[in-house]
Amino acid sequence: MHALPIFGITGRSLWFVLANLFTLFRLCWLPLAMLIATTYGMSYAIVQLAPNETVKTVAEADAFFVGTMTELILNGIVLSVVAVHVHRIILFNDRRPDVYFAFPFGWTELLYVVMGTLTYVFLALLIGVITFIYFTLVSMAPTGAALLIAAMVEAATEAVQPKANPWIALLTVLTFIVGYILGLWLMLRLTVWPPAVVANNKLSLGEALGLSKGRVFELLGLMIASTLAYFAVLLAFGILIAIAASLGSPDQAGEWVKAFDTKALVGKVRDAIEGEPINPNAILFEFFYLLTATAYAVATLSYAYKALKGFDVDNAIDPLSVENDPTLHMALAAR
Repeated sequence: MHALPIFGITGRSLWFVLANLFTLFRLCWLPLAMLIATTYGMSYAIVQLAPNETVKTVAEADAFFVGTMTELILNGIVLSVVAVHVHRIILFNDRRPDVYFAFPFGWTELLYVVMGTLTYVFLALLIGVITFIYFTLVSMAPTGAALLIAAMVEAATEAVQPKANPWIALLTVLTFIVGYILGLWLMLRLTVWPPAVVANNKLSLGEALGLSKGRVFELLGLMIASTLAYFAVLLAFGILIAIAASLGSPDQAGEWVKAFDTKALVGKVRDAIEGEPINPNAILFEFFYLLTATAYAVATLSYAYKALKGFDVDNAIDPLSVENDPTLHMALAAR
């Protein structure tokens, strides 16, 4: 069993984003720019198609639903393209030199989208099973030990909520806890599925589950460490922005805040309704936020995959050393 250096992977992932910022920009600027431009375009189109110019009415309009679904699909496609680029840089050092207009969507990217969709399907099935069991138990009257526990809960909560059903309250809390643990366990077991797809150019679910078997707590530690490191960087960045904003006037400070406010489709629709002009600084921040956040998350997964496979995390994978068909690991330019 190969070691999983939690702090080493976290540090490498942060350094990867910083050291490869230009390469990431060169390979990913086109799909991200098209995604951001499309969402802004959809926000103005939704306002035009909405029956009344109010946020509530727009949010309930069919056009907003279609726009939201379109945004979800576009996010899946674009971020898959970006993620595959990042995975291939880390796994195979495939930097595609002299390429500045890249928006590939081939077999690997399609598999990546399928992988992401199946992940949501697995999670939805888990939630569905837990929900079914929950409502089945709710319909059953508590007996035996369950009746005693329900009476104890009722006695403890009577002063606060005398009309509450203690059995349902207890069952709801337990279901939430069990559901959260099982959902987290499922996501951790699938942690290295994305890089496995890119490394093997096939779904490779079996390999991902095999690598994560017995490593759930280590992968949980990696996710906690990488998340804390990410928030620490965001906090430091926020402090620098606050200092810079404090040096100017209140109006300038307000503009600083607007520039670093990433918005989903509903926020962009609200701005379009209120006649807010598009802030170029906000677009730039959204672009670099999507680029760096995606690259950091993908880097963490790729380095974890290489570590669990026993590869040198600092060097590219030699396609001839992998168990699978070497032709599956051809560089993008050769595919």
